[in-house]
Amino acid sequence: MPNWEEFEKQCTDYLNQEFCNFATFKTMGGSDSTVSDILVKTNTNKTFYIDVKHSPAQCGQFVLLPDIKTQKFVYSSRNINHY
Repeated sequence: MPNWEEFEKQCTDYLNQEFCNFATFKTMGGSDSTVSDILVKTNTNKTFYIDVKHSPAQCGQFVLLPDIKTQKFVYSSRNINHY
């Protein structure tokens, strides 16, 4: 198992151990960068994801597309989070 994958598992285990009274945590994405690393389900029925980065990993990922006319990059609608 690669170091980053073991780190994600350790983080999930830690969160489940320390915060089990508030939420459950499940490792999700693996090497698929389109899926966040840990699924969080709170006891109040809220669901969200958190990402884990093992050093020296780069920060989050996103897709930019070239716009030939303007010669600029455009934030892709294929990104999971739209800002």
